[in-house]
Amino acid sequence: MILCNIFKLASGVAVSFFIPKMIGTEDYGYYRIFTLYAVYAGIFHFGFIDGIYLKYGGKNYADLSKPYFSGIFRFLLRMELIISIVGSILALFFLKGEIKFIFVLLFLYILWKNAITYFEYIAQITCRFGVFSNINLLQTALTVGGILSIYAYSVKSGRVLTYRPFVCFLFLIAVLVSLTYLVTFNDLVFTKTSGLSRREAWVYFKLGIPLLLSGLCTTVLLNIDRQFVSACFTPSEYGVYAFSYNIASLFTALTTALSVVLYPNLKKLENDAVSYTLNMVMPKMTILLFGMLIFYFPLCPIVKWLFPSYSASLPVFRIIIPGVLLSALIDLVYHNCFKIEGKEKTFLLQTIAVLVTTTVANTFAYRFFKTTVSLSVATVIMFFVWFTLCSAYFKANYGCSVLRNNVYIFWLIIVFFAMSATSSWLFGWLLFTIVYAVLTLFFYKKTILELLRRPKADD
Repeated sequence: MILCNIFKLASGVAVSFFIPKMIGTEDYGYYRIFTLYAVYAGIFHFGFIDGIYLKYGGKNYADLSKPYFSGIFRFLLRMELIISIVGSILALFFLKGEIKFIFVLLFLYILWKNAITYFEYIAQITCRFGVFSNINLLQTALTVGGILSIYAYSVKSGRVLTYRPFVCFLFLIAVLVSLTYLVTFNDLVFTKTSGLSRREAWVYFKLGIPLLLSGLCTTVLLNIDRQFVSACFTPSEYGVYAFSYNIASLFTALTTALSVVLYPNLKKLENDAVSYTLNMVMPKMTILLFGMLIFYFPLCPIVKWLFPSYSASLPVFRIIIPGVLLSALIDLVYHNCFKIEGKEKTFLLQTIAVLVTTTVANTFAYRFFKTTVSLSVATVIMFFVWFTLCSAYFKANYGCSVLRNNVYIFWLIIVFFAMSATSSWLFGWLLFTIVYAVLTLFFYKKTILELLRRPKADD
C-alpha cells in the first residue's frame, strides 16, 4: 500500500505539472472541465454500489455467493450500458463544440468508471487491499507512461498538443483498469448467475441512496467554486483556477489509501469505533495533513519559474489549501464515523445545509466581486463551518470533544496565513516550520512520543 501511494504521488506530480506545461491554459481548462464532471460518474449507479458496500462491509471474500454476485454485476452492467448509450446520443445531438466532445466521452466513461467502482468496493469490503493496491499501481503506471509517451510524440513530431489526447487517454485507462478487475474477479462475473430480482435490487438502491446523496452533496460542495468558475469564466481562466486545486490535491494524495482501509477496520471495533477514531486517528491525521502546509512555500517559486502563465493561481492556492486539508479530514475521519454509526442520513442533511449555504455564499461573491479569489474565500469559509458542525455533532451526541485538535488547527492556519503573506518565501518557510514543530509538540507531545517509540517496540 505504501509503494502504491508513492507511485500515486508520482502520478499526481506528472498530471499536475506535465499536462499544464504541454498545453495552453485554454486547452488545460477544457481538460479540467472533463475531470471536473468525471467525478460525478458515480451518480449514475443511483446508490446501487453503495448499498452493496454498506451491506457486505467486513465480509470475507470466501463468504460471498459467486452466482449471486455474478447476477449483481450483470444487473449493474445492463443499467450502465443503457445510461452510457442514451447519454452519449443526447450529448451528440444537443451540445456543440468542445463541450459536445467532452460530454459524449464522459457518458461513455460512466460505464467503465462505475464498473471500476464496483470492483474497488468488492476489494475494500473483503479487505483484499493487495488487489486494490496492485491495480491502483497499474493505473498509476499507465497514467505516467501515457503522459510521457504523448509528450515524447509531441516533441518528436513537432505538433502542438490539445487537451483531446489526454482525455481520450483517461478514457482508455478506465477501460483497461476495468478489464483488469474483470479478470481478477472473474469468479464473481463469469460464474453461472443465480439472477437478481427487482425486489433485491431495490434493497440495495434504498440502502445506498443516502450514502450516494451524501457523497454527491460532498462532491458538489468540494467543487462548488470550480463549478462557478467553469460556468462564469472563460476556459483559460478556469484552467488557471483549476491549476491551484491540481497542486493542492498533491497535499492529500497519500491519505487516499487510509480512507480506503479505515472504514472496514473501524467497523469491526463496533462500540469503540467513534471514540477511537476521534481520539486516536484524528490527531495523527491532523498532524500529517497540516504538516503539508510546509511544502506550500517552496512550491510558490517553483510555479513562478516553471509555469509563469499559471502564476495567477498562487493567490487562490494560498487561500484554498487550508480548506482542502479540512475537507480531507472531514472525509477521512468524520464521514467514516457517520457511516460506522449508520448515520448517513444525518450526514446527508448536514451536508445539504452546508451546500445550500455555500451556494448562496458563492453567488453573493460572484455577484458583488466577480473574481475567482472571492469565490475561493467564500468556499473556504464554508469548509470551516462544515468542520465545526461535524465537531459539534459528535461532542453533543457522543461526548467526544476535539477542542484541542480544533484549537491546534486554528493556530496553524493563522500562522500559515501570516507567514505566507511575507515577501520572502524562504523566511516564511523557515518560520512556519519552526512554529509548526513547536505547536505540534505543545499540543501533541504524547502522540509524537508514542509514534517515535513504536518502531522500537516493534523491534
